[in-house]
Amino acid sequence: MNSSAPAGHRKVILVGIDSIAATKTDAQRQVSGELAELLREFTDLVEFTTDAVYLDVTYNKFDIPFGGRVAKMIKSEIKRHMGLQVSVGMGPNKFLARLAMIQARPNGLVIILPEQIESFLADLPISTLPGAGTITRQRLGELGIERISQLAAAPLQLLTDRLGQRGKDLWMLSQGRDNEQVTPLGQSSQLVEETTFAVTTYEREEILDALRELASALSGRLRRRSLIGRTVHLRVVYPDFRQTVRMQRLSDYTNHFQVLLQSASELLYRTEACEIGVRALEIGLAGFAGEAVEQLYLFSVTEQDKSQPV
Repeated sequence: MNSSAPAGHRKVILVGIDSIAATKTDAQRQVSGELAELLREFTDLVEFTTDAVYLDVTYNKFDIPFGGRVAKMIKSEIKRHMGLQVSVGMGPNKFLARLAMIQARPNGLVIILPEQIESFLADLPISTLPGAGTITRQRLGELGIERISQLAAAPLQLLTDRLGQRGKDLWMLSQGRDNEQVTPLGQSSQLVEETTFAVTTYEREEILDALRELASALSGRLRRRSLIGRTVHLRVVYPDFRQTVRMQRLSDYTNHFQVLLQSASELLYRTEACEIGVRALEIGLAGFAGEAVEQLYLFSVTEQDKSQPV
């Protein structure tokens, strides 16, 4: 099985646990294991995050062509076998499945069909989009863009001139397009975030602001995949298109925004970025811990984790 169907024809489900009576770690471990076993009866494309589970059921083990029917079956089976209330969202990609799951809370089921994408997204605020941090929202606000429908209608060239690659990424999401695959444990060697400046940037604060946005976006993606790593890298592209890569091995595994930002900032000062300018930046994390279900349980997200910007 694979998830290579055209984006509009993919069927991605996100299952979020609404409540669980047991709170001890051993009980959480047991629930995570039971849930993983149950969900893999439907598909092997199962990806745990710190607060939910993604499944790509485009090609499922029951050969059911209707994703909505599979979503209902999953919700029913979890209730019947585990006694848990879950919120279930389904959409053509991970981004839309998450929005559907959020709207389904508590204990509901929301399905976004391809023909419903535009109307579903239209009135949502820009802050709904992953990667739209405070600075990005401020820059979009200066263009009069506050809602997803306004972003979707904006010229792509204007957004890339203003925000670089991030402008294109956000514009794609505003169209309901997300190419990120459901990635089972063990298939990711590293995750990266990058941005390209419209013109060469020399200002230290502007470069640090860009790093802050990249670290925020990377942290969000890592937490959604329940990945923790300990090797941070920073790639700098200079005005003459020479590239420098600096790496740092952390003392412990992490996916926290502040740790990633601090490490990337330290690496920045080991480059010539602030002296000769920057055209593009990339930060990434590798060296992931082995078993995500054991390292970061489905229920292990803390209030501190939730407060980090995404």
